[in-house]
Amino acid sequence: MKAAWIDIAVAAIEKYASLSDVDDRAWMLGLLEKGGDRLREAILRATVGVVLEDAGPILKRFAREQFNSYGYVQIRHALKVFLSSQTDPRSVPALRELCTKSGGPLREYSLTALARFSDPADLPLLIETISNTKNDVRTSTIEALTYFDDPRARDTLRRLALSASRDRLDAAIAFCQVASDSDKARFLDESVEQEKFDVAGVVDYYLNAPPWWRSD
Repeated sequence: MKAAWIDIAVAAIEKYASLSDVDDRAWMLGLLEKGGDRLREAILRATVGVVLEDAGPILKRFAREQFNSYGYVQIRHALKVFLSSQTDPRSVPALRELCTKSGGPLREYSLTALARFSDPADLPLLIETISNTKNDVRTSTIEALTYFDDPRARDTLRRLALSASRDRLDAAIAFCQVASDSDKARFLDESVEQEKFDVAGVVDYYLNAPPWWRSD
């Protein structure tokens, strides 16, 4: 009986989304605190493109929650797609709140979404995040720094690439994406001198390349 009710609710959400304007669906985010993973996944998919002006419903439901067995992958993907759709500057305050008050996948996706606005005011937060060696979102923060045409972002990536960190190869690739030709040449000289690019490290990098770098 419960499964049948969920099927009906999901179908109703999908139907409403197909008939309504995206701007008319913001109220649906308030439904995230109701129901389980299937319902929340349907709500997130239905609200892609809705401007997130209030972080409350997302924080309340996803800030520290361990996703249930049914929808771990589906929920993560739906959350990522929803946050990736935040391209309106009105969502910036909410994204900043998500970045500072959440953890895990929610923080990871929020950092990337916020970085796409390339606001210099957000650089200190990203640099602090990447500097924390215990941080579980360092890889996504490395990607986030590539959205900034700012010497502070480039210097942070360069220093991480020349460190003994396990993320040094990710940082090196990111740095080379945003650095000038002369800076790249100088960086490669520095890395060879410090023997940071060992064969094992390079092999390990290509075996475990981050999704945002792989082109296949």
